[in-house]
Amino acid sequence: MAYTLVLLPGDGTGPEVMRESVKVLKAVQDSFGVSFDTFPFPAGGQYYMDTGAEWPDGAFESCKAADAILLGAVGLPDVSLPNGDLAGVGVVFGLRFGLDLYANVRPTKLYPNVLHKVHEHFKQVWEPDKVDFVIVRENTEGLYTPARGFLSRGGIDELAVDSRIITRKGAERVIRYAFELSTRRKGAPSDGMRRVTCVDKSNVTAGCKLFRRIYEEVASDYPGVHRDYAYIDAFQQWLLRSPEAYDVAVTSNVFGDIATDLAAVLQGGMGMAAGGNIGDEHAMFEPIRGRGRDGRRAPPGRGQGAHVRSRRQGPLQRSRVRDCRGHPEDRETERIGYRSRHSYSHHAAARPTAVERTRSPPSTARLAGPPRPRAPWTSRAA
Repeated sequence: MAYTLVLLPGDGTGPEVMRESVKVLKAVQDSFGVSFDTFPFPAGGQYYMDTGAEWPDGAFESCKAADAILLGAVGLPDVSLPNGDLAGVGVVFGLRFGLDLYANVRPTKLYPNVLHKVHEHFKQVWEPDKVDFVIVRENTEGLYTPARGFLSRGGIDELAVDSRIITRKGAERVIRYAFELSTRRKGAPSDGMRRVTCVDKSNVTAGCKLFRRIYEEVASDYPGVHRDYAYIDAFQQWLLRSPEAYDVAVTSNVFGDIATDLAAVLQGGMGMAAGGNIGDEHAMFEPIRGRGRDGRRAPPGRGQGAHVRSRRQGPLQRSRVRDCRGHPEDRETERIGYRSRHSYSHHAAARPTAVERTRSPPSTARLAGPPRPRAPWTSRAA
């Protein structure tokens, strides 16, 4: 049986680092007797410049039918949609919201011989055996919901409003995911204790008060997992000063977005970080994106994405998602051990029809489907 993977290499160095991951997949295949059918689709800023669309018709439906989705990097400088949103980011949010990928799981683990860049020099700051925790970020609400807008008068934007949405459903399921994850880990490096840290600002905001209240309700179902609490501002400094005290942390969307980028410093930088966007039926894996000040990206995070997939645990461990990532060098749709004739680089009209796809192996035929609906929404948010 071959697992079906949709690849979205995207822009910039996305195809380059995705290509390296295919080597990891081949090694997994050779060592463990599994096989992968990989189906790349163009997506992002360059594709938008070429076609006027962020990704081809049918790509969303293919992602929905696949066992896993592997995303590279999307977006190019100064390439925006008419509404000002970064061209390509609609792919990310289209998948997160369209497939209800509510848990953004971002592990922070420092491996031996990885140095930290401080004051323009590389040195060993944190110890590898002291950095091993996971931040679980709510992924479908908070400040990144489309409850926002501008008040414009006479062509001048005078007011901007962003609404932070926290719901019981959204909070409960991501908090429960965090507790389930903790039960499957070895605990915090400092004491081996399983704990879930609730990161919020419940001393100020109503949404965080609700989040904390639901945390207490869910925690009562897990007597073997220690409860822990931190306000987001204090958490940022404790994370750097005492990372060994943390096992799993759970937080809302924007807090998690910021905290995980900071946490990446502990493991050697953004290029070493990876994460999974996980729902009950689907999952998408990606590096934690971000360019350095010189515009370059480091590739190890993509390989770490494969590691995240292989070790992903929790309520979803019985889902169809499997460990995988990669992009063929010649940009042809490739099954590892089987190659089809159509080219990844062609526009949508040049790709095989549904009938042509059914002539390929069965798992390939499952990718055929109607043109994808318009992505639920787009945003500049990370």
